[in-house]
Amino acid sequence: STSLLLAASQELMSMPRTTAAYASHLLAPTPNISLAILWLIMSGVMLALIFIVYSRVRHARQQWSFVDFAGHRVRVAPNAGPAVVGIFRPEIVVPQWMLNGHPDDSQLIIKHEMEHRSAHDPVLLAAMWGLVALFPWHPGAWYCLARIRLAIEIDCDARVVGKGASLKNYAQLLVN
Repeated sequence: STSLLLAASQELMSMPRTTAAYASHLLAPTPNISLAILWLIMSGVMLALIFIVYSRVRHARQQWSFVDFAGHRVRVAPNAGPAVVGIFRPEIVVPQWMLNGHPDDSQLIIKHEMEHRSAHDPVLLAAMWGLVALFPWHPGAWYCLARIRLAIEIDCDARVVGKGASLKNYAQLLVN
């Protein structure tokens, strides 16, 4: 029985291949290579998009002026913020319309953004975007990014209230 199996396999191996079958075997990438190429392309596109957004924000940030807002030096953007912008040298950005707000609200906004800076939240977000760029096809990476963004905001809010901000005033500011 073993000799019969060996004879059959030798006969199959000695059969000539057609030219088309042989050429397609040599030229067509294997499914693993095709998936790896697709993965590299998707990651490259994500990295390019991240770079474009980073460049646009960096360029816009240079146009925004500095002002004293609630006792802190912040940048004023026409329609961006409040936010912390930058990874290595994060700066607080507030929108122009916010400069005419109530001083108590201004203090809460600054406290919130200062908490983001002190907790190094921009670094964590950059790392999560890096994860998404490495695995752009994976729903788990996108889910983690969304959950981390939510967790960062909830944690920051808890720290602001935990450091003495009025919960009622803070909640009203968030709703407004």
